[in-house]
Amino acid sequence: MPKKKPVAPATSKKKTRTWQAVLAVVIVGAIATFYFMVGRSSAPSGDAAGATDILNTTASMSNRFVLPATPHNPRPQTLDPSSFADPDVREAYQAAKDVPEVLEHLACYCGCFREAGHRNNLDCFKDMHGTQCALCRAIAIEGRKEHNEGVPIEQIKHNIDAKWAPSAAH
Repeated sequence: MPKKKPVAPATSKKKTRTWQAVLAVVIVGAIATFYFMVGRSSAPSGDAAGATDILNTTASMSNRFVLPATPHNPRPQTLDPSSFADPDVREAYQAAKDVPEVLEHLACYCGCFREAGHRNNLDCFKDMHGTQCALCRAIAIEGRKEHNEGVPIEQIKHNIDAKWAPSAAH
């Protein structure tokens, strides 16, 4: 008489699947935490001075919460700068209109990433958020200024992150 193989109880399979799911969630969480804690920075190609600047500030950046800036495709339309009376607001909206290809690569550190669903500094100017936020405006104006000086986008991003990303100690 042939021996029957013991059948694993269904609860054992269920427990195994549950543990696999928990392990997957933990791994994804660890990767996401690492991504947000460490950030992404790379030296701009062909710019030795910029690469040196990045290397010199890498130690100070290691304790910062650097947010990713994710461009949209298609790029959002910003509001018309001429519709604002305040000169600071008008200048920032003009910066967004002038260099959207730069601002879409810069993170914004005012909290709109979390609260308004903004994915980059350019998003701050597709709605009225930029009218109320001096930090968003400062990042946009600084980004345009550096771009006009010939600074590569990756270096501008690094400079903005170094200046505005919150310290891990806070």
